[in-house]
Amino acid sequence: MHHEEKFEDEFPKIKGKSVKDDDGEYKEISFDYTTHDLLNFFEYEAKSRGIKVTFKSIEALSARIRNSEDVLKAENWTYKSKLDESGDKPKEKRNNRGNRIYKLTKTFNIESF
Repeated sequence: MHHEEKFEDEFPKIKGKSVKDDDGEYKEISFDYTTHDLLNFFEYEAKSRGIKVTFKSIEALSARIRNSEDVLKAENWTYKSKLDESGDKPKEKRNNRGNRIYKLTKTFNIESF
């Protein structure tokens, strides 16, 4: 997909983190993002690949993610919504549309491989 530096330059608000075990294997990866930035990323990727983005708005993308929580859980992803700027605690006040911070985290089950 993206080279790490190019990704960070193009999408500085999408923050990725990873946790590795003692053998250097990924245990977990997570992404903090706003739906606005995630939609921009999807549009950028779709354009570069010559495909169509199925989400026409921030609201449609947000709804799809919320409605897909069971699918995400089945693949060891967890979804946290409406986080504060640190990405840890639920945000109390309502923010502008598309500017709330969300977190997707993938946990790898190394023993199952």
